[in-house]
Amino acid sequence: MGADGVHSRVRQIIFPSAPGPSYLGVLGVGGFVAPSVVVVADAADRTSLNFTVGCAGQFGYCNIRQNEER
Repeated sequence: MGADGVHSRVRQIIFPSAPGPSYLGVLGVGGFVAPSVVVVADAADRTSLNFTVGCAGQFGYCNIRQNEER
């Protein structure tokens, strides 16, 4: 995987004739929260990647490590 940004050298090497980047109006945000403040409705949520996709956006969350404060 080459996740080296908008001016990706990896993409340029692998796909030299691909079109350049263009703005799509998409915004990504990330963060962390202490496990002690999370309400878990289902025990499987602690070991699963949870992802919801809708017309206007998407949202995902997962537990990094059980019982670990960050």
